[in-house]
Amino acid sequence: MRFCSTTCSDRSLFVSLCLPQKQSISKYTLSVSKLKKLCFKNTLIGFRCVSCDTSVSYTRLEGNSWRLQVDNLRVFVDPWLVGNLYFGHEFLFSAIKKSLKDKKLEDFGRIDLIVLSQGLPDHAHVPTLKQIDKKIPVIASRKAAKVCLKLGFQNVQVLRHGDTFCFSNLVRVTAFEGSKVGPPYEAAENAYLFETLHGFRLFCEPHGNVPDKVLSELQMKSVDTLVVPVVAAAIKWKGFEFDLTNDPESVLDIVRRLQPHKLVPLMNSDLNTAGFFSSAISSKGTLEAFEQSVLASGLRTQIIKPMIGEPYSLL
Repeated sequence: MRFCSTTCSDRSLFVSLCLPQKQSISKYTLSVSKLKKLCFKNTLIGFRCVSCDTSVSYTRLEGNSWRLQVDNLRVFVDPWLVGNLYFGHEFLFSAIKKSLKDKKLEDFGRIDLIVLSQGLPDHAHVPTLKQIDKKIPVIASRKAAKVCLKLGFQNVQVLRHGDTFCFSNLVRVTAFEGSKVGPPYEAAENAYLFETLHGFRLFCEPHGNVPDKVLSELQMKSVDTLVVPVVAAAIKWKGFEFDLTNDPESVLDIVRRLQPHKLVPLMNSDLNTAGFFSSAISSKGTLEAFEQSVLASGLRTQIIKPMIGEPYSLL
């Protein structure tokens, strides 16, 4: 089967058709022309095809961790798979998963590729990386790559903004400017666009910070699935306030700009926390409130809620 979609020039409507694999694409083009004249007042600007011969699934692993599977290729993004999460000493801040806290590394199955967006412990989780086979290839931001090289990983590919890496003839990973998590003079960490070679596109920015220039470029590509947090987190302590993730209103604007078919909420603050600074972390918004905002905005993006540890089919 072949999945075909068309988009209006104002990106307000998607039209999807399934065609038999052997059907000529010219017949679909003719159908588009008719739709353009009859239904959309000549605002229809094109179409693209995503082969349904390729299977794509998303598995939520709690925190910033998730797995993308393209056919038999298993890509682990920001894997925190074993142990707890610490920032500094356990006394300062620690986090424990709610559902997968007792899992062992082997419970997660084969790892073909690791993708790291940031060098912070909740993205480049050292206890997990220590247990992983050091021959497994890693795609990483500059800071995350330093963590992996220090641990002895043998195949680490640093992706700077705009760089692309093609793996196993199944998935192409492009790095974009993501969140600034260090001093102002340091480069931003990475956001990633995952593209199958059959046309499916997924974009992820784990803090929900997507610069305008990146949004403009992504609008030209047409994103199928967006992975971002929809509940904001911030540190508030003695008059000091620092945003950890973007606020829901800004994330809603990203959805308006990109008009993805699906949105996967990255529930990266849904953890059991302890330590001196845990009480200083506050949240803003809820998943339910964000869903209502999407509906009220007239957006057709489907918000999906994968079960923890269970693959959700995206294609």
